[in-house]
Amino acid sequence: MADTVPGFESVTWFGVFGPRGMPAEAVNRLNSEINAVLKSPEFQQRLRTLGYDAAGGTPADFARVVQNDREKWAKLIRERKITID
Repeated sequence: MADTVPGFESVTWFGVFGPRGMPAEAVNRLNSEINAVLKSPEFQQRLRTLGYDAAGGTPADFARVVQNDREKWAKLIRERKITID
């Protein structure tokens, strides 16, 4: 795709979202447990078998990923005047 559209980049990611106002203690506990699973050798091997990499990180890291993607795709939609018919 990048050969046809210079600078094109699309990365697929998976994440976990909770309800608005979720207590910080619950967010941090869930994040800690998910990161522990992501670091386990068995899980990492399974992901590699499927062609994925595990990133992990903090809730703030994930919020930046979501925000950056939101801005990137919103800009593309505006520039290309993409609409839903």
